[in-house]
Order: sequence, then structure tokens, then C-alpha cells
Amino acid sequence: MGAGVEKRSRGRFVKGIGPGRGKGSKPPQQSASRARGISDRHRLFAEGIARGERGLDAAKAAGFLGNDKTLTETASRLQLRPDIQAHLAMLRAKSTTSTVLDLQARLEMLSRIANGDPVTHVLKDGSSVEAPASARDRIAAIAEVGKLKGDYVKKVEHTGNVKTLVELIDELDERRSAEATAAKAVG
Repeated sequence: MGAGVEKRSRGRFVKGIGPGRGKGSKPPQQSASRARGISDRHRLFAEGIARGERGLDAAKAAGFLGNDKTLTETASRLQLRPDIQAHLAMLRAKSTTSTVLDLQARLEMLSRIANGDPVTHVLKDGSSVEAPASARDRIAAIAEVGKLKGDYVKKVEHTGNVKTLVELIDELDERRSAEATAAKAVG
């Protein structure tokens, strides 16, 4: 076989040194994920797993070939690889930090709604339109800001026999004196 010719070896393609890869030539450009040490297929697989796909589906979407049993085994093996685990951890951390609103962000968003600033409404067809917040939305936003800041006290209604502190102390005194009297009678 000559240089630059691909040959099949144990089910894999192996590239020989081809023209343009001799001394002084530049290596081909790598993708950003490849430069970080993870292949594009591995990156796609990790992204699928991070989105919550089953290993089998993530492996198929990443371009791995084989029947379902083989792909399931491949997915299991891939999930154990340290480089893929590291990429998954990075994706999950990135996902968590970019989607979770902290208290300050929630307060700012609710304040904009309460002030009547335009709000983006997503329609059933997927399009969006910007419109001012309705009176109902503004009132709800004001109430929610109050709850988040602790301005409201939750009222609890008690039913049944509710005793005051004085009544409880009197009852306790009566029990103690009855116990003392019983103790004197026995002893």
C-alpha cells in the first residue's frame, strides 16, 4: 500500500502518511473540542447525556454505529471515561449557572413586571410578542416581591381547643399540686 492510502485494520480505518504530511507541513486544523482532548463524537455524546437522553439515543445521535445492544454497551463504556465525565461535569455546571435565577435576578425581573415594563409573551406557535404587563400580572409581581422579601406574615388559623399561656400555666400548677398531694398520701 502506498502512502496516503487508507486500509481497514480490525474494523477501523488507519490512515497512512499521505502527501502534504511530510516535514514542514502543518497538521490539519482541529475542532475546539478536539483540541481540549475530546473528540467531536464524544462531545456530542456527552451533550446528549447532559440533555437527559438515554445512553443508547445519545450514542446514535453522536454517530456511533451498531445495533442497540452494542450501542448500549458503547454508551456505558463512554460514560466511564474520565474525559467524558469531565466534559459532562462542565456541561452540567454551565447549564446550572446559566438557567437558575438567584434571588436578586428574580427580584429585578418581578420589579420590571410590577413597574409595567414590556414583557415577552411566547405564543403557541413558538413566536413571541412584547406587550406591557397586565394589571393582574403587575399585582401578582408586587405580591411575589413582598413574599420574597419577607414582608408578609403567613397567617395560620387554629381550630379546636386553643389555650392561652395563662391557661396552660394554671393547668400545669394544678397538675403539680395534684401530684404533690398524691405523693404525700402514698408516702
